[in-house]
This record gives sequence, structure tokens and C-alpha cells, in this order.
Amino acid sequence: MKIRFLIKFLVTTFVCLMLLEWFCREFRPWYPSIEDSFDGFVVYNKDVGYKMANNFRGLYQQDYEMLYTTNSQGIRDREFSNYPEPDITRILAIGDSWTFGPGVELKDTWPKQLETLLNETGKKFEVINTGVSGYSTQNYLRTLKKFNNIYHPTTVIVMTTVNDPAGDLVGSSHKNSFLTSDDSMVKLFLKRHSHLAKQLWFLYQKSFSKTNPHVKVIELNQRLGETKNTAVQKAFKLYNNALIEMRDYCRENNIQLYLTVNLAGSAFEEKTKRLAKEEEITYISLSGTKGIKKLHGTNSAGHYNEQGYQKIAKTLNSFLLNENLDE
Repeated sequence: MKIRFLIKFLVTTFVCLMLLEWFCREFRPWYPSIEDSFDGFVVYNKDVGYKMANNFRGLYQQDYEMLYTTNSQGIRDREFSNYPEPDITRILAIGDSWTFGPGVELKDTWPKQLETLLNETGKKFEVINTGVSGYSTQNYLRTLKKFNNIYHPTTVIVMTTVNDPAGDLVGSSHKNSFLTSDDSMVKLFLKRHSHLAKQLWFLYQKSFSKTNPHVKVIELNQRLGETKNTAVQKAFKLYNNALIEMRDYCRENNIQLYLTVNLAGSAFEEKTKRLAKEEEITYISLSGTKGIKKLHGTNSAGHYNEQGYQKIAKTLNSFLLNENLDE
């Protein structure tokens, strides 16, 4: 009787899991991002922590439909030579989802719109989009080092986001990352191939963010005044140190570094501007993007539509043309 009961229990459990897996695949109830919607889109990488897979191609169908592709280096852009032609100014755009551009075509992301605007001057520019959703400042630093050795840009634009310090803090403990080198074979398989496992992982992440004060406390303490909260202090120390290390790396490699924040007028921008001034990092304010908050696209995460990214591109273009980048 016990063996029969055990067999029935195992069979029932297996059937229930398969039904839940089917439900998650068909209805995608909680997918937070395109990374979690594709099997194998995000892979572990020792250089940057995690990255998009090389030569990926997949149709995203959730709150919008879009074909996403990556090049041979795993970035959302076309192929580029290792070195730019002598008459071309090459710019590396580094950031998170606001640079990657979920919900808009590649040509409508701010790096590619900026490339179009710069080339309208009659001079030649390449702006390479290396943005990856979920990245924070530590990832930006690793991205800079990795792709400088591949693409050899003369200029780098880093766009930071309000949740970057929190992401740095959580990422430093590896508790909330997509993939880590510590993942077992079973965990890695489930993350890549089981939609049910992805749903449970996402729910865990949401629960983690609510019970662990780091993310919410840090995002609620984006004020210029000093705070005694150790989590906030550590998060901004990680954020500041990463930006300073990027500055030093760019100076050593004769690269012009520009820093900007995706939303002008926020308290987080004020903290970043103050840091940039203190550490002699050239800051580009997106103060010319008035009304950009209303330019949301079709994706549920609230990223900008093509008009929103156009505002960013135009502001950056005006600033860079005054800098005479091609000289």
C-alpha cells in the first residue's frame, strides 16, 4: 500500500508540475523582462558577471511583440570591426535597460538615434550599444574593460540609473543575480529551460526585495543629505568607486568619458553630478528632455518609446557636437 501510495503521489506531483510548466509557457504570468522570457538569452560570463548570448535571435511576445538579436559579441547591435576606420569616431554606449531599449527597435534606442544624428553632420561616427537590462555600475565598469579591448573606442558614454547603487549592493553578494559561477548543473538547467522555475525565481526576487531593506531603503534615500544607514552608505560607495575606476581606466587608455543619468532633475542625478564635479568626470545633463516621463513605450516596465529616446539622443548630440569629438 505504501509503495502504491508513493507511486500515485509521485505521478500526481509530476503531472501537476508539467501542467504548471505548460501554464507558465503559454500565459507568462510574471515575466519581468525579456531576459527571463528567452531560454539561454542570458549566460554567465566571467568578465562581466552575465551577458546576452552571442548571435541570439528570438521573438519576444508579452505586452508587445519584437524580434531581438545580438551580434557575435552578445550585444544588441550590428557587427563592428575590432578597430574603427581612421576617419570614424567610435563611441561606446554603456548602460542598463534604458540603453538596451526594451520595447523599441534597435534603430530607435538612444545610442543608434545618436549615431544617426551625429552622422547627419557629414562626419562619420559609430555608436555601439552595449546596454544590458539589469546591469548596475559594477557591470558598467566590467563592460568598459571588456569592450575597450574588443572595439577600441575613442569615447565612452555611461548612462546610470536610480537603482544602480542598490543593484551594486545586491550584486556584490550574488544573491539576486541572473547567473553565477556557483550555479549547479540542475540550477543552471532550470534557469535556462524551465519557465516555471523562472516564475518562482522572479517571485523569490520580488519577495527578497520586499523583505531585505537594501533596495527599497537605498531608493528612498536618494537625497543630498548625509544618512547613517549603512546599507545606503555601502551602496553609494560601490557606485562611486566604480565611476572613479572608470574615470581612471579611461584616462590610462586615452578615452574620453562622459557620464549622464537617464532622468534629469532627480535627487539621484544631483548626487551623481556632485560626484562628477568632485572627481573631474565630464557630466552631460539631460535637462533638455522635458516631458520625457510621459513618453512610455508599450513595455510594462515603463521604459521610453522612440520619442523618449530621441529626446535623450538630441540632448547628447548637441553636447557632443560642441565638444568636437572628431578632432
